Amino acid sequence: MTEKISTHNENDYSPVNKFIDEQNRLRRAKSFWINAKSWSLLLIAIGLLAVLLAWAYAAIKKHYVVEEISKVQEQVIKQKTEEIISGSKFQKSAENLSKLNSAADAIAENEKTKKELSKIKSELNDLQKDKENQIKNDNQFKQQLEKKYGSKIAQLESEKLDRTNEIIDLKKKLLNNPADSALVNKIKELQTKNSNIQGNLRYFMSQSVTINGKPRQVKTRVHFNDPRERPNMIECYINFNDTSLADLELGTENNDFSVPAIYLDKGFSKNELTKVKKNNCSWKF
Repeated sequence: MTEKISTHNENDYSPVNKFIDEQNRLRRAKSFWINAKSWSLLLIAIGLLAVLLAWAYAAIKKHYVVEEISKVQEQVIKQKTEEIISGSKFQKSAENLSKLNSAADAIAENEKTKKELSKIKSELNDLQKDKENQIKNDNQFKQQLEKKYGSKIAQLESEKLDRTNEIIDLKKKLLNNPADSALVNKIKELQTKNSNIQGNLRYFMSQSVTINGKPRQVKTRVHFNDPRERPNMIECYINFNDTSLADLELGTENNDFSVPAIYLDKGFSKNELTKVKKNNCSWKF
């Protein structure tokens, strides 16, 4: 009998299997890093969101805390006031209640005074700056005038600058007594006069005169449309150095003037003021 011999070839797939295993390992590693990056970005986003939420919460809480503190303060003040009033040491007499109200009014008045003083100081600073600018402008005009009139210009002073100096002095006095209505009214009067100086140059010559036993200033106002030409008008007025009296306008040389009752009541007569106008105003320029 013939013996059958079977033959077959054996193939080695281990390299292929190794390659496949290696590729799977790389894919798993790549997938892991991709997932890790995704989770990292997600965690960072969650962290930023948590920080923003915490900041928003803190801001909102701070607002409500401040509001709550204000309410608590009001309640404490109210409670303490009620305790004082209802306590045995506080007699609910009209006098004591009036004192309590007066104390509250005094606190409010004190705060009002502080604001007024701060405003006056700010206005004084502005006036000082305005004064510096006026001095520069006046020096330029006076140089032009001096070419025409020579030494006579030395007697002239700027009317606007003079009023500005007077306003500054009055405001300094007002710092010591902000409630002085006479000072406030005088300042407003001078400010109005300064704001009305427009169109031409206005200077004055001043002469000190004693009227009713007190020194007064007689001022001759000189108007110039053009500093290169002669004055187009000359007027005169009296400054009484009194916050309760405005300047009294005496008009031009040949014009009459009226004396309001407030001056007559203070003892100034028309005849006396007419003599002052004739003898102390400088009509010749």
